Amino acid sequence: MIVEVGVEDWAVAALVGQARRLSNEKLRGAHRDRGVAKNVQNDLIGSLGEILAYKYFGKFLSDSAKTQQNHQLFSLGGGSNHRGADFYLDLHSRKPRLDVKTFDCDSRKRFFAINAKKHRSLKAQCEGYTCLMIPLYGKEAVLEPFLSYNAVSDWNEASLGSYGDSSFNLPINDFLRLHSDAANYDAVKRAGVFTRDDIKAAVNSHKVRSYFYSLCPDAKSLIEGRC
Repeated sequence: MIVEVGVEDWAVAALVGQARRLSNEKLRGAHRDRGVAKNVQNDLIGSLGEILAYKYFGKFLSDSAKTQQNHQLFSLGGGSNHRGADFYLDLHSRKPRLDVKTFDCDSRKRFFAINAKKHRSLKAQCEGYTCLMIPLYGKEAVLEPFLSYNAVSDWNEASLGSYGDSSFNLPINDFLRLHSDAANYDAVKRAGVFTRDDIKAAVNSHKVRSYFYSLCPDAKSLIEGRC
């Protein structure tokens, strides 16, 4: 399905990504460090996926599940403190546990990839993945609510790029054919993007800051301390 993405969604994701980097800056392993610009982009896209999934799945989350999800979104000490999937939809009839994965629609990337170590760590703790495909700063995204854990386990495992991390990989065209819709994918790539100035202005708005701190109260001291 295609979902609309607002400039405020990107702004909240930027704040989540900033808080995560500040919390992780002494914890991120050298083999995971892609350089500042790439770290920022990866954190931004990953955070946006969780923000949009939170909006989409909110009706299936009890108050206690929302509190846990907010802790997954950000907590002091970095992602190493997090265990299990991003979401537990405890008000859904099937009560699935779902992890969020994103793809930035970069034409140079030929595979939808899921980190193999993380995938194995989720065995018996995750029924599947929610997949988000969106261009950087895009105004629309393709959201596929459920991709089964077992389906990913059948993908080819290999290391992509120069960082050495093994991942389960499916060619993007096969992913679209089997698990999504190529017409929707093409549509979101044509939908236009926000400018960085648009997002920067939204980041500094009171509305966005208030919403972000309601989701991630532990981040306030980190963010305000760098302003």
